[in-house]
Amino acid sequence: IRTWTDETRAMTLPELLAANDMHVDWHRISRKVGYKRSPKELYARFTHHVDPTLNKDKFTKQEDLDLIALADEHRGTDWETVAEKAGTGRTGYMMFCRYQQQLNTGLETSGWTKADDERLIA
Repeated sequence: IRTWTDETRAMTLPELLAANDMHVDWHRISRKVGYKRSPKELYARFTHHVDPTLNKDKFTKQEDLDLIALADEHRGTDWETVAEKAGTGRTGYMMFCRYQQQLNTGLETSGWTKADDERLIA
């Protein structure tokens, strides 16, 4: 939105995003909420947590299986493409977190050992 009108000022953030093809001046939104959060924080919070179009349901077994296959196909990178191909209404960040925290069998999940610490600083 290049020029704000009374109509656009009255819109909710989801309405603004829809009306403006997801292009919002996050600096202006930051000013609107009193600079309590940076534009980057506002963008991240909205797009990854409060966007009403996000699928926030628990992951299904099928979603997990599809996610494992897509993560393998994309070599654990390009999570936005993984999310788009999955078509489940989740963000790349949501897919990344689910994969890394629950599905990636290659990650060590036990506590750090003294040997781990030594390798880290060596």
